[in-house]
This record gives sequence, structure tokens and C-alpha cells, in this order.
Amino acid sequence: MKKVKRLGLTAAATLVLGGAVIGSGFVSPAMAATLENLPVIGSIFKNEDPGLRVAAEKGLLSSPNASVTHDGITLKVSEAFYDGNRLSVSITREGVDLKDVMMPWQTIDQSEKVKGYIDWRSTMEAIVDGKPVKGLSIDSGEVPGQKDAFIFNVRKGLEEANLPDQFELTLVAKVTQVNEPFELKIPITKVQPTLSVNPEKTMSKGDFSYTVKQVQLTPGSTKVVIDSKGTVPVTEKQTGEFAASKMYFDIVDDNGNSIEQILIPSYQEAPKAQYHDEELYSPFKTTPKSITIKPYTYTVNKSDWTVAGEKEKIYHEDLEMTIPLNNN
Repeated sequence: MKKVKRLGLTAAATLVLGGAVIGSGFVSPAMAATLENLPVIGSIFKNEDPGLRVAAEKGLLSSPNASVTHDGITLKVSEAFYDGNRLSVSITREGVDLKDVMMPWQTIDQSEKVKGYIDWRSTMEAIVDGKPVKGLSIDSGEVPGQKDAFIFNVRKGLEEANLPDQFELTLVAKVTQVNEPFELKIPITKVQPTLSVNPEKTMSKGDFSYTVKQVQLTPGSTKVVIDSKGTVPVTEKQTGEFAASKMYFDIVDDNGNSIEQILIPSYQEAPKAQYHDEELYSPFKTTPKSITIKPYTYTVNKSDWTVAGEKEKIYHEDLEMTIPLNNN
């Protein structure tokens, strides 16, 4: 079981839903700094990424108030958000006083003997209206400043799952030193998208090309689906002991305002020949007339494929793509 890397934040465990798992990654330094300095008030989601903060501020969250108690430990669902791009559920733990809510991965042998940790090693089971859903994957992370709160984020596979606008989600979690699993039943209602387009537009350079398959805007998130293939372009800095990472993508609106990517995958391996990326970003403040895709790479060490230096983004301006959004 891998851990999701969030630079500057408490590490989050990568959990499995229906047999799929997402890779490790990190939030941007700017977002990490923002999250670390947020006050702990009101909604748990207000202490999370910009998308969930906006959803909380706009009153788009549901409050299921579902809870389950076993052996003196209570798991309680306080908030949920679903917009087709992401499904997020905030959960609090009651009944124990521990420093962390997730089982510390550095001391597994000791912590698994302690009662009350969420056991991130166990396979999460997602059930929608009584039926298991295959192909979903989530990352689970603690909330900065709240030792008894954690959030499940489903960011991959939602469109393929073809979920209805309203459904009952069942999450099954395991807690250390508690035999019975915690089965939380959560009513979910979809927040409808603001705009969705399928550009099918391609840009290429040499052997590398990428195609933007979908752009979907909602009040709480922006999703961009991109297929890419071929060898990524390299700069002089990305030779010898260094190389180029896979291609990543920043998004700006028609006024040059950028939006933050929620979780940037960090694969720590040689770039593959092709990728299918479903990337999640914070929402736009207002619906733009167009967006521009700004491809970039990191310089990585060939020895272990970690990002070298200060994680400088190497932009490829000749691969930029502008997509009109027909929001009349």
C-alpha cells in the first residue's frame, strides 16, 4: 500500500476502492502553505483545498449526520460534496484521545496494537445503492489542525462509474483493535456542472502530442481530461544525470488567472509512452470565455526519478492550447 505524498501537509494514505488505486502525488507549494495557515473554524472542508473551501462557502455541502459506534469508538460523517468531478466526505472520530486519526505508517507494528486508529491498509469498499462500484479510487488524508478528522476524496473513475444524481453511498472502514468494520451510509446529491465541453483538440511537438478530451466546470472544481503520448520534449537542463518528467498541465483563464491543481501526481519513474490524465483543479471564480492549457515538465534525477532542485516548472509555450468555452 503506497502513501500519497502531500508536500507540506500530513501524509495521506492511498486507499483502494473496487480494486483501483491512484498514485502518489503532492499539492502545490502555494496551496500547501495556504492550508497550513488556515484557522480551524466551522466546516472541516474550509481547511481543505480551494475547491472544497469554495463549496463550503457557497453552501453546496450536504450534512448527512450519519454515524456508527463500535466498542466505544464513533465515526461520524459531518459533510459530503459530489459534483461529478469529485466525491468528498469528511469524517470525525470520537471515543479516543490519540495524536493522529490515521494509523502512523512509520510505526505500524506499534500503532496497530493501539485502539482507535483508522487502518489505511484495509481495502475500502464503495457501495452505491447497495451495489459495489468497481474502478473508483480515493485518497484519504488527515485535516491540518484537527487530530480527529479525516477526509475521503474520490477523484478518479466517477464518470466511468456513471453514478446517478442521487444515491446512497456506503463506506466501510476499519479501526485498529475493533473487530467489527464501520459501515457508514451516506445520502449523496450531485451539484450540477456549470459547463462541460469535449474539445478533442490536439497539440504536438516532435514525437509528443496531447489531446484535451473534456473540460468540466462546476461551482466546486474544474476537471480536465487529457490523453498524451510519445517522448516529452527536453531542455538542456534535462540531460546527463537529469531527465524530463512526464508532462503536466497548468490552466489559466482568458485574463491569465491560474487555478490550482488539487493533487499533482508524482510517479517517481521514467515517463511512460502514454497517459490518460483526469486532473482536478480549483474552480474558476467566474466562468471564463476560454481557457489555456500550459504544458510543463519538472527536471528529475535519473537515479531515482525524484524531482531535482526547487521543483521549477519548465513550460513548453509551443505546446500551449487555447480552448473556447461556449458559455453564451
